[in-house]
Amino acid sequence: MKKLNIRSKSWGKANISWSVVIEELLHAAEELGHKTIFQSTNGTLGMKYWDYSRSVQDELEQRDFIRTGMPFDIDLTYTVPKNFPDRFLKNSKKKMAIYAYESSIMPSEWKEYYKLVDYMLPPSQYVADMMIKNGCPSDKIKVVPHGVDLKIFNQDVKPIDFKSEKSVKFLCVAEPHYRKQLDRLLNLYCETFTSEDDVSLILKTKIFKNQQEVNLKKEFEVDLRPIIAKLKSKFGSKMPEIKIISKRLSNIAGLYAACDVFALMTASEGWGMPFLEALAVGIPVIAPKHGGQLQFLNEENSILTECGTRKAKPYEQYWGGHPNAVVGDPDESSFSQAMKATYREQMALKGKIQTTDLNQIKKKYSSMKINALATANKLTWKNAMQQIIDLTERSDGV
Repeated sequence: MKKLNIRSKSWGKANISWSVVIEELLHAAEELGHKTIFQSTNGTLGMKYWDYSRSVQDELEQRDFIRTGMPFDIDLTYTVPKNFPDRFLKNSKKKMAIYAYESSIMPSEWKEYYKLVDYMLPPSQYVADMMIKNGCPSDKIKVVPHGVDLKIFNQDVKPIDFKSEKSVKFLCVAEPHYRKQLDRLLNLYCETFTSEDDVSLILKTKIFKNQQEVNLKKEFEVDLRPIIAKLKSKFGSKMPEIKIISKRLSNIAGLYAACDVFALMTASEGWGMPFLEALAVGIPVIAPKHGGQLQFLNEENSILTECGTRKAKPYEQYWGGHPNAVVGDPDESSFSQAMKATYREQMALKGKIQTTDLNQIKKKYSSMKINALATANKLTWKNAMQQIIDLTERSDGV
């Protein structure tokens, strides 16, 4: 096996998927025996494998490497096309960019930047199709699915302990972005269940603490506090239990393991990493039948609900805000029915209710779990990085 020299100038500070994906891919490349150099555009706070000291060392090694005149075999970044001019070295052999887009219309000016890369690596066919429709040459597009760290997310992870006496716990892990539709999920959950039901919704998200933080929030972020206050006023004592976790967890996999079902009624995803993390831990997933998550979610490993489409609101689009852009429109009735059915089945599995179809329910969830774990086992970061390496070697004629 030829040892490749891989460089990446990309987002480092670990608070968005951009940084997680790049760091995991580079770490996987090292485990596969290749040399990596990472240059962060915004620091290394919160990263798993890189810190300030290593970042400085990488910078020095990059300078030494450039002095030799040798090109890097792979130059890899995760960013929007308009940043391409600043992300690559001119003489790198293969320039590759990852990006996941959620709404149907991309900024038209991005088309001029595709000439700067050899390959675009969208994580799903959903994103690939959008890129082609928006002017990216199809021969430059190679779908490389993202992965999951099975050392962290697995069925043997120890559940974390949090305060809830409810028997069935739904989990949602999502940033408070408008396209995630957390407001719709919360309202639908409160319309589906009451305080008399033995159920809780655990929401892992970001909560703005005060008005100063609200004033600094991005236009695509939503302040959930008034939404929750409105729900309390609307449903009063009948409101079902909702627990919100906003603090950083040292091992978020333990949160998945402590819950029974993962549910996210998102309008659109380029990939949907929390869905895959839930599969890897082995808990059932409820998701809309629209978006990049369908690259790995199917009727055998998850519970898919009906979903139409609608025009995307300006604040649901991160770039451009095009008036005719389209996103998914999950059917609330279908999603509510899925939550109700899953709640009943989980109660039966826990022995909280009696039912004549218990064996059928056991068989259903056993099969779903087997398929979920099989899916997750195929989608590792090593597999993802190996696809990138194979693409490089094929194009080089190796």
